[in-house]
Amino acid sequence: METHCPETGWLVPMSPSWAVSKRHNVYAKLIPNPQEKRFEIEIITGASQEEMETAEKGTVQDGNLIYELDEKVYQTSIKTIRGDYKDQDKVNRNKLRQWEKSDFKPRPDDIFQERLYCIQWIAKETLGKSTLDTYFAAVTAWDLANEKKVEDIVGKSLRTWQDKGLVPDMEIEAGAKTDEPIRTRGWRYWHHLFNPRNILLISNLKKISKESIHFLGIARCLDYNNKLTRWFTGSRTDGGSDFTTNMFSNQALNTLINWGCRGSLDGIEPFTRKTVTIKNKILNNHSVFVLDVKSLSIRNDIFITDPPYADAVNYEEITEFFIAWLRKNPPPPFDQWIWDSRRSLAIKGDGEDFRRGMVAAYSAMTQNMPDNGLQCVMFIHQDTSVWSDMVSIFWAAGLQVVSACGISPPKPVQPSNKAAMCREPLLCYCENV
Repeated sequence: METHCPETGWLVPMSPSWAVSKRHNVYAKLIPNPQEKRFEIEIITGASQEEMETAEKGTVQDGNLIYELDEKVYQTSIKTIRGDYKDQDKVNRNKLRQWEKSDFKPRPDDIFQERLYCIQWIAKETLGKSTLDTYFAAVTAWDLANEKKVEDIVGKSLRTWQDKGLVPDMEIEAGAKTDEPIRTRGWRYWHHLFNPRNILLISNLKKISKESIHFLGIARCLDYNNKLTRWFTGSRTDGGSDFTTNMFSNQALNTLINWGCRGSLDGIEPFTRKTVTIKNKILNNHSVFVLDVKSLSIRNDIFITDPPYADAVNYEEITEFFIAWLRKNPPPPFDQWIWDSRRSLAIKGDGEDFRRGMVAAYSAMTQNMPDNGLQCVMFIHQDTSVWSDMVSIFWAAGLQVVSACGISPPKPVQPSNKAAMCREPLLCYCENV
């Protein structure tokens, strides 16, 4: 992103770090353009260690826009730039323009602008090989012309695509997690979380997708092609590639100052990989039901659950990210699903209502398993008091914990305090009392 500095009027590129690739020592260098009061961005390859360390300090640090111009450092709070204030009801608000359903990119007078500044290219002669030869380059006029073509196509087609269900027209409902894109960016509709290239790619995938297996591929593609995907710069010591991570690597809706956008070839890869993987598996003996657990009537020998803990993850909100794209014209059997997150059914909080809801849920499962049945529960939470609550919930539901085992991550965490002891996932096995 970039924004105008209120002190100088310059349009300043925003990023917590200008490192592009630690593995290949690549960073973005800001070059002042006094005539236009903005910065050009040059991509430096083969930089020294000192240069890379300097590049780690971007123009956004500790919630402030900070940059140097003519040997003077300017610093302004992002909250000030955004115009944060409290209204007469003490509700936090700001001066960001609220995007409309017809928007898919910032308007020229918006506080926050979006800018492409670096492209990772693949050497043509290595296409199709197991190891690709890649390099980074600054954006050229030819690149910008291509992006303009994409924007023109989306601009002319967006309303039609929305009417046909190829692109969301669903508004973001306020919530604990869904408030963030509204508050920090002014994004009010789910398609605002995607840039024009993302929208063009996914809408075309939806247009040609007729089978249920394609539907699952689109869901995975959504996770990897949006404006909430972090750019991973690799490591100078441990190696590793430079790539865009998936959005739900942290199961939240965290808006970013700087993000990565996959090109068309790489962007479609999650779709093809998901469909091929599933097609090679036999699914005929599996049944999937979307039910309120408290009204469960299906008997099972084993129940495996990963329940909510004190709102650690707001599943009922973040699933709307997918629902917005998939709810219209789904293929069988998804056309029989209720395409609503049903927030009112979520077991929330950590007080008495939470405990009653959890007891009702586990009691329903207990009543639908035989005397020698088993329940496997995953637990991972840093607050040890939540574990105490869960044990009480199991007892109240007619269960007892008979064993528990930890699942060690690939790189074990060395806990520095008691709260950290719960960072490793714990599998608990419960039987009837």
